[in-house]
Amino acid sequence: MHFSSVYEINTHTKFVDENVSNTCDFVIDMKHIKSVVQKLNISKGVGPDNIPPLFIRKTVNNLLVPLKAIFNKSLTSGIFPNKWKEARIVPIFKNGKKDLVLNYRPISILSTFAKIFEVLVYPYVYNLVKNQISPHQHGFMLKRSTNSNLLNYIDDVALAVDAGYQVDAIYTDFSKAFDKVNHTLLLKKLNHFGVNGKMLGWCKSYLENRSSVVVIDGYKSKSFVASSCVPQGSNLGPLFSMFMSMILLSYLNILNITYLLTT
Repeated sequence: MHFSSVYEINTHTKFVDENVSNTCDFVIDMKHIKSVVQKLNISKGVGPDNIPPLFIRKTVNNLLVPLKAIFNKSLTSGIFPNKWKEARIVPIFKNGKKDLVLNYRPISILSTFAKIFEVLVYPYVYNLVKNQISPHQHGFMLKRSTNSNLLNYIDDVALAVDAGYQVDAIYTDFSKAFDKVNHTLLLKKLNHFGVNGKMLGWCKSYLENRSSVVVIDGYKSKSFVASSCVPQGSNLGPLFSMFMSMILLSYLNILNITYLLTT
């Protein structure tokens, strides 16, 4: 019950994309599928479909044609397969008392086929939105990380201290950042950034009606649908979760404007 209760209800369920009839110009070929499959980590466990990564790697040549057909049909129809939206949630202990459920974070174990699909789609969606993302964003950005963020921070602090200025730092954290992402607002943001037509419909289908079960020591909970969130453990989840970071950056910009107006 705990993990199914952390999600938000989407209060605005209707989302209209005027270009939803457009076809998707993104096509996946067998060469790219094989490249992703060959990089699979075979030590990873099986997803809800009970198909291990090792099996997929060993049989890749036989899977290329059907996977290409399924992936491209999904993109042109704007529908993500329901079977690949199933997740097995495994609680991972963070810290504190082990008998408190609040001290665990959920990791979604997904179908390997779904994760292959996400890896192939990620560059296309990223290229559509990357120019709209704040240059101050470091998390989940290509060629950026906590290291690049820290280097910029140290450089700014050093310059400020050398100039005799006071330096104030504000640290914030979103509670359940992955779980609280509102699908409707995220889709509107993606649409504003240039994701439209069938690809936007595909993103909508990918996000909505994801079913999950919690598994602990071989015991399964009842299946439930996540009304918000991007799945932790997915390849597209971090890209979509940048939506939360954009809110924070907007808030900090407002604080900066307020500060300038009052000084």
